[in-house]
Order: sequence, then C-alpha cells, then structure tokens
Amino acid sequence: MVYGMDMSDEILKLVRTVAGLPREDQSRILRLVDLLSLAPYSVQQRTQGMLRKLLDADPRSKHQCVANVDELIAYLEQSVAESENRGTKWADYHDPFVRGTTQ
Repeated sequence: MVYGMDMSDEILKLVRTVAGLPREDQSRILRLVDLLSLAPYSVQQRTQGMLRKLLDADPRSKHQCVANVDELIAYLEQSVAESENRGTKWADYHDPFVRGTTQ
C-alpha cells in the first residue's frame, strides 16, 4: 500500500507543477498526453525515446524546448492520423468480407 501512496504523491506533485505553468505550456502538455493516449504502442515507445533525448540534450532556452515539444506533437498528430486512416481503410475491406461469408 505504501507504493500506491508514493505514486499518488508523485501524481499530485506533477499536477501542481503543471498547474503552475503558463496556460500555453499546460495546453502543450495536455495535447501531448492526449495524443500519446491515442497513439499505437510503437509510436508511444518512440515518443518516450524522443522525450528522453530532449531531456538529455538540456535545451539552452525555453524557445528551443518549446520548438522540440512542438515537433513531438506534430509527430504524434501525424502518427495518430495515419493510424486512424489505416483503421478506416481496414474497415472498408473488412465489412464486405464479413457480409460475404457463408455460415
């Protein structure tokens, strides 16, 4: 039960930290989290690696950091759109096959 308590303390700390940021930064973080929740697992893994590289690079300015985060968001938006598009294309093929099967 102690582990759960540590986790909730970490989440609370994170929420307070984000709440203290300017609104535009909060929006970026929320967009990033939202897109990550929609992205396929492989995209989530790649994005986590990209975030690690961003943190390890120790950006010299907020402008540089924001530009890198915006690139991540663009990557996620494209990946999610492509993923949804593939799902739609599969449905186009799947439905006729299902209707045409004999049972």
